[in-house]
Amino acid sequence: MSKGVSSQDLLKVLVKVRDLRAYAVRKNLDPWAVRQGLLIALEIDTLAALRRGVPRENLVIFDMAAKENIQVYTH
Repeated sequence: MSKGVSSQDLLKVLVKVRDLRAYAVRKNLDPWAVRQGLLIALEIDTLAALRRGVPRENLVIFDMAAKENIQVYTH
């Protein structure tokens, strides 16, 4: 988990993403469309943060820290 991120909130978000994946399977949606949608959502979130004045460097630092912690959830 990245610094400052609530583990409870992160878990809630991961449950929603899992539910989205399950919905996609039930509705026979193209899994690549789901992946593309998630990437677009991240880009939109990035643009919104930049427009609110969050420095790009802060986003890069956060993303790097979050990626370092991904192994906790994938292994």
